[in-house]
Amino acid sequence: MAEAELDEIDAVGVERSYWGGWAESSAGRALQFGADALRDPGVVALLARNKRWTRPEVFAARRMRRLQNAAPHGVLHIHYGRNAALLLDAGWTGRAVVTWHGYDANIVPRERGQDVYQDLFTRDWIHTVGSSFMKRRLVTLGAREDRIVKIPMGVDFTRFAQVDRRERPEGPLNVVAVGRLDEMKGYPVLIDAVAEALGQGVSLQLTILGEGPDRASIEARIEARGLQDRVRLLGAQRSDQVVRELAAADVFALTGVVAASGRVETQGVAYIEAQATGLPVIASDVGGVSESLDPGRSGILTAEGDVAAVAKALVAYAKDPGLRLEHGQRGAEFVRAAFSMSDMLDAFEALYAREAV
Repeated sequence: MAEAELDEIDAVGVERSYWGGWAESSAGRALQFGADALRDPGVVALLARNKRWTRPEVFAARRMRRLQNAAPHGVLHIHYGRNAALLLDAGWTGRAVVTWHGYDANIVPRERGQDVYQDLFTRDWIHTVGSSFMKRRLVTLGAREDRIVKIPMGVDFTRFAQVDRRERPEGPLNVVAVGRLDEMKGYPVLIDAVAEALGQGVSLQLTILGEGPDRASIEARIEARGLQDRVRLLGAQRSDQVVRELAAADVFALTGVVAASGRVETQGVAYIEAQATGLPVIASDVGGVSESLDPGRSGILTAEGDVAAVAKALVAYAKDPGLRLEHGQRGAEFVRAAFSMSDMLDAFEALYAREAV
């Protein structure tokens, strides 16, 4: 979290606690573990019976538990099911609301076993998810359906304001994508589709905002397709720059895939933010993405990895400004009705009040 964001949190009176990180060297970590074991002998017993978590995870869980014991509270809101399972194993038994984000439900079970959350789901805790896709995923892992509440991530519409694009002069289709440069985002599909659309005679420019481990392979693909003058990689950008790029664009496109690791988009906040500015979207039907747009009305949903379908969508938007405006207007209306930040906060406050009783 950026320092400016921490300052904003402090300014509204939220109390922050820091439970400490681990030394970079193995010797330094060993000293930390030894000090923690002396301070909290229970961690030794936890390590002895633990068969699932790593040593740093076990020590981290005990530290988190001590912090919670020292800070009186009502309902604890835990982000990520993995953290909730760790706290439970560390002996914390208070009331909790657990918010799941994707990695915890899609990757952790692959790494630690499909029964990794068996004990967690026996607790009478509430689990919140951002999409019906994630709700179904938790049920397959053993969660009780009646303890899962869908609360989609909301968007700040004062920051992502609708842009009037009706008088915009004609020119190359300005396509923007926002997301980390990794396998899950499906950039090779989008780059290949851009090349195919250009081959069909349309003029367009793609701007990608994001950074990540796949930068080198993405750069190589751009060069192999001869798109150096048509695709810009801007790297990671501040949120105000993201807003400016969205405002300047004509279409938002992000053609995600299910990664080999199992990672997949579980809701797709970037699509929501784009539609809030009045952009039509092009997306792949993976994970919970289809729930973040109104397919056929606020954007075009394609099958996973379908380069030809993505290219067809790009060509359609390039040749029909009226369709872009129609889908963009519908998208702005759709997300304001379904993904309000204030509605999200109200839903969580109501949940806290209910669970505190």
